[in-house]
Amino acid sequence: MSLETKKALKDIDLNKVDVSKYSEVLPAGTQLYRVIDGPHDPTVPTGQKHRFAKNPFNVKPPQFQEAFKQGNAFLIGTGALGTSFQVDTAYREALKGKDSQEAVGYTIVFLKDITVINTIAICFDEKVDPVPKEQAEFWHSFYGPPIKAQAIRCKSAQDPNGENIIIFPDNIPDYLNIVTSKKI
Repeated sequence: MSLETKKALKDIDLNKVDVSKYSEVLPAGTQLYRVIDGPHDPTVPTGQKHRFAKNPFNVKPPQFQEAFKQGNAFLIGTGALGTSFQVDTAYREALKGKDSQEAVGYTIVFLKDITVINTIAICFDEKVDPVPKEQAEFWHSFYGPPIKAQAIRCKSAQDPNGENIIIFPDNIPDYLNIVTSKKI
């Protein structure tokens, strides 16, 4: 669904948006899907190119997951873990039209509720197309202060019918102890 508007993501002033109005609970036990291209731990951000990831110190993927597990995630700006509600959307997001023999699908399940900010609803209320088409600061705004979201709900840029949950592990207390994964 595309909105007929000239307004863009950059026009949304999150200082004027009551973000709490768009918070929803992702209940413990909700099954999400994640696809990783290569041999990585699915519960930890890989550091590979990702629409919402921030990596200010340019840590390379082989060191990225280990740094996270050692508790350095916030310092290195680990960024995001991309998941989807639909397995086919997860594959489309991860591969972006490429074919890969190393792509592996996983289920991701949280053992506790997490809070998600619904960016789709924000975009609709602001009359902006919710499909990510640009590397706008809008998406990064949810990761750091002052919002520091645990996760955001957004439309898929790769699947017109799909939605994603982008998780910010740095902002979830005791993250590694409340997330599980299983290969599908």
